[in-house]
Amino acid sequence: MSQAQAERAIRVMSGDTHVRSELTDDEAALLLRWGEAQVNALAGQNLDDAGFDQRCGQLTELLVTINRFVGQRMYITAEAQRAGLDEILLLARAAGYTVAAADVDAFAKEHGALANSDALTALTSLLRR
Repeated sequence: MSQAQAERAIRVMSGDTHVRSELTDDEAALLLRWGEAQVNALAGQNLDDAGFDQRCGQLTELLVTINRFVGQRMYITAEAQRAGLDEILLLARAAGYTVAAADVDAFAKEHGALANSDALTALTSLLRR
C-alpha cells in the first residue's frame, strides 16, 4: 500500500466542497469516512500514480453524486430521484463497484423514509468491490 498516495487522495477528497455541500457536517463526515476506506482499499492495490489518481477521480465523482442525491432527494421528483440513482449506479460500475440492480430498486422504494445519514449508509452499503 502506498501510504503517500492514500494520504494525498484523502486530503484532496476532504477538501473538495462538492463532496459535502448538500449534507450536514455529521452526514458529510459519514460519507467522507466511507470514501477514505475506499481510498485505502485502492492504495492497497499497488497502482502506479496515474492509475491511482484515475480511480480516485472516479471515486470523487461518485461521492459528489451521492452527496447531491442524498442532500436533494426530498426536494426533487420521483423521476429525478430515479435518474440520480441511475447516475450513481453508472458511476459506481465505472469505478469498479458491483451493484445489483435489484438492491438499487429496493433502496429506491425505501429511501424516502430514511434520514440522510441512514440513506448514506444504506446507499454506500450497496457498493461492493
